[in-house]
Amino acid sequence: MHTRSVDGGALVPGGGRNLEQLKAEVQHRADRGMPPLGGVAPEDARAALARISSLGRDDWAVAFNSIAGAHRERAEALEASDR
Repeated sequence: MHTRSVDGGALVPGGGRNLEQLKAEVQHRADRGMPPLGGVAPEDARAALARISSLGRDDWAVAFNSIAGAHRERAEALEASDR
């Protein structure tokens, strides 16, 4: 997610937006295929965002990685069935 510099050069997760504002912007971008979420299905973004409870980067990473993990597992199962 974007960060924005504030007084003293500190970076603010979410570019100064609160959690709900940032989640709304992320969903808006996913719904429209806008960067940096091009290729992320809106329903996947919605599922990941439902798991996020803070602006912490680790929280966001875990949420989106869990969605990616489900896709990886499905791909591996399909690949195995092709053999």
